[in-house]
Amino acid sequence: GVQLAGVHNHTMDSLKGVQAAGVSNVLKYGFRGVQASGVYGQTGAYSEGAQLSGAISHAGGHTKGVQAAGLISVARGVVSGAQLAGAVNYAQGIGGAEIAGLVNVNIDTTNGAQIAGAINYTKRLKGAQIAGWMNVSIDTTSGAQISGLVNYAGILKGVQIGLFNYADSSDGYSIGLISFVRRGYHQVQIYSNEVLDLNIAYKSGNRKLYSLMLAGMSFGDKKAYSLGYGIGHDFKLSPSAFITAEATSQFLY
Repeated sequence: GVQLAGVHNHTMDSLKGVQAAGVSNVLKYGFRGVQASGVYGQTGAYSEGAQLSGAISHAGGHTKGVQAAGLISVARGVVSGAQLAGAVNYAQGIGGAEIAGLVNVNIDTTNGAQIAGAINYTKRLKGAQIAGWMNVSIDTTSGAQISGLVNYAGILKGVQIGLFNYADSSDGYSIGLISFVRRGYHQVQIYSNEVLDLNIAYKSGNRKLYSLMLAGMSFGDKKAYSLGYGIGHDFKLSPSAFITAEATSQFLY
C-alpha cells in the first residue's frame, strides 16, 4: 500500500506500493512500485519501478525501471531501464540508459547508452558512449564512442569519434585528430616533392581508415615549412598489393 513520513521510513521486509519521505527511505529487501525520498533512498535485493531521491539513490541489487537522484545513483546489480543522476552513476551492468551530469561508471557490460557531461567508463560496450571529455571501454566495443577529447577501447568493432582515439586492436573506424591502434597500422614515410625538400608522414589506425600527421621543410634560398593532417584508406588488391587513397591538408609558412 502506501507508507508516508515527514522524515524517515524504514521497512524490514519488502514493499509493494509507494514509500515516500521528506528525508530518507530504507527497505531491507526490495520494492515493486515507487520509492521517493527528499535526500536518501535505499533498497536491498531488488527494485522494480521508480526509485527517486533528491540526493542519493542506493539499490543493493538488480534494478528494473528508473533510478534517479539529484547527485548520486548507485546500483549494486544490473540496471534494466534508466539510471539518472545529476553527478555520478554507478552500476554493475546496464540494459538501457545511464545518464549523468558528470560521470558514469559501469563495471560490467553496457547494453544501451552511457551519456555523461565528463566521463563514461564501462568494461564492455554494446551500444553508445557519449561524453564531453572521455569514454573508456576496457574490453570489446561494439557500437559508437563519441567524445569531445579522448576515446579508449580495448577491441574496437565500431566507431570512435573524438580528438584523440586509442584502441588496443581495431576492426572498426577511428575518426579524430590522432587515432592510435597499438596492434594496428603504423607507417612512417620520408619523401620529397616539388614544394618541400623533406617531408615526414606518420600513419596510424587500420587499413580501413587511418590518420596522417604531416611535416615538411625546404632548405633552399626560399625556405618553407609545413604542417598537415590527413586520412587514408587501403584498397586491397592481393595479400601483398594495395592501392591507397588519401586526402590531406597542409599549412605552408
